[in-house]
Amino acid sequence: MQKTYVIRKVAYHYSDEYLYVHTLGGIHEILHNEEEAMQLLAKLERDSWAQTSLGDIEPFSPCCSGDVDKLVAFRVYCQRKLGLDLVKVSEYGRLYCEYDTRLPTDLSDEIILDIRRISGVKFYDLSVYEGEPSFYGVWGTGQYGTPLGYVQYSEALYFHNTYVEALDWVKSQLSGILSHKEISGSLAELSNTPSFLRSLINSSERLMYDENKSVLTTRFLKDEEAVALQELLKEKVLEIKALDLGSVKDISHYQYEIM
Repeated sequence: MQKTYVIRKVAYHYSDEYLYVHTLGGIHEILHNEEEAMQLLAKLERDSWAQTSLGDIEPFSPCCSGDVDKLVAFRVYCQRKLGLDLVKVSEYGRLYCEYDTRLPTDLSDEIILDIRRISGVKFYDLSVYEGEPSFYGVWGTGQYGTPLGYVQYSEALYFHNTYVEALDWVKSQLSGILSHKEISGSLAELSNTPSFLRSLINSSERLMYDENKSVLTTRFLKDEEAVALQELLKEKVLEIKALDLGSVKDISHYQYEIM
């Protein structure tokens, strides 16, 4: 089966001090040849590094405490491979790059991809699929105060590369959605497995059910409690749906860059 290589741009936002990764953005290119995909990825990364001051990027900024191990590895690599001392040490021992520090513009594909791996900084993402790729969007059901319809990031209709990524994101949102709610109905009306729901309520101090009023009240839920509650409720708050390439390839990357 032919493989498909999808390159997505990474959306950066500015925090008034440095650029930080907001999320994955739109699709930049779709290819079916691994060598061409890697060559294009290296070119895109090289062009982005050349246009970006290292001191303006979160891991290297003087205003940010980056990952020490990655900064040390990046510093050593640049010293040994490029003969450049790009990473400075402050009087307090903190590693950083000065503003207006830039990588050379003539670096080879191998070096650019090494720097991408060592530093953990990337401007583009490459995903590989067997055959035609499928992406995944998240829909709010309108239940319990959630938005109704396709969930957006910034102004854009966001899509995940894999179902697992989409599921992880959904799990990360459920506590905020399901906490501090009053949900009316008998346990049988709320769940297809009311005995399981009752067991969850009985095992948590953050879930209370008033038998007289038939109201389930939630306090601030732990992530795992919110995930379990979503699984047991008939009415889900967030749903994952598959999206084909045609549904996402024309979503503008610019929308992801809006603060």
